[in-house]
Amino acid sequence: MHETLDAIKTTRYPPLAIPLAYRTIDQSIRKEVLNLNNSVDLSTDSGPVTPVVADFNGDGKLDLVTVDNAAPRPENERAMTILARLELWKEQGAISTEQQAHLASLSRGEPFSLSLELNLLLYAGVLAFVAGLGWTISTWSQQLGDVLVLTILSIILTASFWYCFSRAPAWSAAETAAPTPIFDYVLYLGSLVWCVELAYLENRFHVLSGQWDLYLLATALLFFFLAYRFDNRFVLSLALSSLAGWFGLTISHWPSHQDAAYRQYALLYSLLIGIAGAILQRLKLKSHFFTTYLNVAANVLFWAIVSGVFYSRDHGLWLVGLLIACAASLVWGLKRRQFAFVAYAAVYGYVGVSWMLLRNASDGTFILTYFVLTAIAMIVMLVQIARRFGRPE
Repeated sequence: MHETLDAIKTTRYPPLAIPLAYRTIDQSIRKEVLNLNNSVDLSTDSGPVTPVVADFNGDGKLDLVTVDNAAPRPENERAMTILARLELWKEQGAISTEQQAHLASLSRGEPFSLSLELNLLLYAGVLAFVAGLGWTISTWSQQLGDVLVLTILSIILTASFWYCFSRAPAWSAAETAAPTPIFDYVLYLGSLVWCVELAYLENRFHVLSGQWDLYLLATALLFFFLAYRFDNRFVLSLALSSLAGWFGLTISHWPSHQDAAYRQYALLYSLLIGIAGAILQRLKLKSHFFTTYLNVAANVLFWAIVSGVFYSRDHGLWLVGLLIACAASLVWGLKRRQFAFVAYAAVYGYVGVSWMLLRNASDGTFILTYFVLTAIAMIVMLVQIARRFGRPE
């Protein structure tokens, strides 16, 4: 008769090892065991070392236990143990459901996605190509001639936009997947080439007599249209950046455009695009774009406040504003589990506070020691927070 392991653990006789074969020996079996001519075979697990006979559970009957060597477990059994532990950690709240699923797939040897890394590399490749194209044009435009340069740029621009418009699905207010693997990169290429061609036209022919604010406004409107038509957040970032450039150049034409005015209108710009993003999200018009609006608004806001900390006479007041903005960004990032806003709070807060602490310091050794120690502490803190968050978006 098999007994449970719990019965052995609660006995007054401490077990010598975990029994893998455990029998209660009644009188008939005992006689057979003692009679060597009529032996009884009792099964054990692998690697038995010695038998032990004792009354382990106190029922008045002798029990037979074999002490076994630990046999190596199969690979799939180890994997099952890892999976069980991952499930336990998830139930205890030590890891999230997404982290448990990701680690479980790695434990099972399943392939994992490199989509984010490949996307960033491909976008960086498009940007590098356009940067090389711009450098070639600026260096060799005299030898190539205006006609050839504009022809090449126009062909790339037309081919890119034709590809996108001919393959795009019907417009939807919800998030829309790209119809082909290269669709988003072609759209990004066309948008950047548009900027290069406009810059070349103005530099060579002065079409609008140097009124770059009009170029930026037209470019911003075009990029907003392309971003919402083809559901591309990178192009939306270009649109918001172009709009910010138009904002800045427009202010520069005003009679009073001191640094204080730039900071004030930078704050106004971040407020406007933040409100615009919130309204569009509430209207469910590409609501997933809201994070892009917030990222741009947060960076412009922090740059404006840090500028006030650095250059304003009321730097103490600006520092208080910076700490409030950092606290708001930190709370938002933790609540929404968006690591970027936690990083904004940490980095911009670190820059502003460090400036206030060191603005009157003259000892180079002290300044170097401060930045080495605090930078290491900052990196360690961000890495720990990132691990808690899992993969950033």
